[in-house]
Amino acid sequence: MSRAPYIYLYHKYNRMTVLLNMQRYMNFSFFLALVLQLMACKNEQSVTTTPTPQTPQYQPTDSAALVAVVKDTIATIPAKLPKTAIDSNSRIIYFTFDDGPLSPTPYLTEIINEKQIKISEFAVGKHANANKQFRKHLEDMKRNPLIEVHNHSISHANSKYKEYYSAPASAAKDIMDNEEIIGTYSKIVRMPGRDIWATPKVQRGWHQSGAKTAAILLENGFKVYGWDMEWSHRGGVPKGTAEQLVAQVDRQFQTQYMQMPNHLIILAHDEMMIREKGRTDLRKIIDMLKERGYIFEFISHYPL
Repeated sequence: MSRAPYIYLYHKYNRMTVLLNMQRYMNFSFFLALVLQLMACKNEQSVTTTPTPQTPQYQPTDSAALVAVVKDTIATIPAKLPKTAIDSNSRIIYFTFDDGPLSPTPYLTEIINEKQIKISEFAVGKHANANKQFRKHLEDMKRNPLIEVHNHSISHANSKYKEYYSAPASAAKDIMDNEEIIGTYSKIVRMPGRDIWATPKVQRGWHQSGAKTAAILLENGFKVYGWDMEWSHRGGVPKGTAEQLVAQVDRQFQTQYMQMPNHLIILAHDEMMIREKGRTDLRKIIDMLKERGYIFEFISHYPL
């Protein structure tokens, strides 16, 4: 039998195999090209497409922790306003309030926040311990950047001043222990019922009973401040008018009738805010003094 038919079948078989292999290769290449194209599109989309912004989720645990840290910081390190820049022509007023915390103390704090002036509070320990509300009034003042809180004794002598100062060491202890009760350690004091000064640079009013107590305080690193003028009251109601008090301030600066020239310490009391007259007068006084260019400062910046 001739080999021609076998040769023909052999070549035909080889051609079909080649065609099948070529088809498989083309199918695979097409598939591979398709996959690469899809991958390229995906990469391009990830680069060019701007993702939709997501709203941050509230995290109560983190927020509570942050609030706790802030509260602790405020409680331990109150951020008081810095010292005001002054020159030799500046006229400085140190507005000081005694005997808080009391029920009208929040009125005082409200007015100070409204008028944005600095004041100094001399706090009584037995008032701070009287009830939770008074303690809150004290803590509110301590946290307020416009208010400094200093020492006015635990007992305020129970209003029996001669008896109180007849035992100088006991009186000094009552004053020094008040730092712990009110939680301030400035070593700045106003003695109850006495206009006495005791600092390294000035001793004044030492003819009064209480001088020996002042000497003990000074020896223990305290500064005792009296006052240059008083905003007087009777039963919590201010005497005179706001205009009269401002006129008195003007006269004292004109005559320089004060311990330190151009530095005037005014004594007032928290209880004067108990009636509307006191609150209205204080607002008027602050406005008029501001208009005249007076500067309000903390007692801690008093230069003596």
